[in-house]
Amino acid sequence: MRTGFVGLVAAVCALACGGSASPPGGSGGGGAVKHTLAVGLSGSGVVTSSPAGIDCGAACSASFAQGATVSLSAAAASGFTFAGWSGACSGQSACTVAMSADASVTATFTAIPPPPPAQSFTVTVTTAGSGSVTSTPAGLDCGNNCSAQFPAGTTVTLTA
Repeated sequence: MRTGFVGLVAAVCALACGGSASPPGGSGGGGAVKHTLAVGLSGSGVVTSSPAGIDCGAACSASFAQGATVSLSAAAASGFTFAGWSGACSGQSACTVAMSADASVTATFTAIPPPPPAQSFTVTVTTAGSGSVTSTPAGLDCGNNCSAQFPAGTTVTLTA
């Protein structure tokens, strides 16, 4: 009686776990061979797969059948750019993994540096005697001493 109970428990467990319901010592069909594809991320972005299974914004993995071809796509988060693949794929072009064994891939995303601050320069006018000085573009309109800021690359014409 105990052997029948063990066989029943094994069959229920096998069905729940995706295996065969054949009793111990029977001729069960087994399952298809599967391999794990693990994806790691460096930086901020998302990786998805075709066929479906991987859709991660953090390290993740999925199992695929022996011989399956898995295409991975990378999408950078705002403020980042996709820098490339490493592991089972390399470079920045498409990543396709033929599942003949367990494999791992890392997608690297790099932060886009902020633009440099706008540069400007100060033009200072000092005069002797009476009169005024103006500028084109506008900014200076003064008597003895004055100054104004102009963006880098601006041509300033002074008129006395």
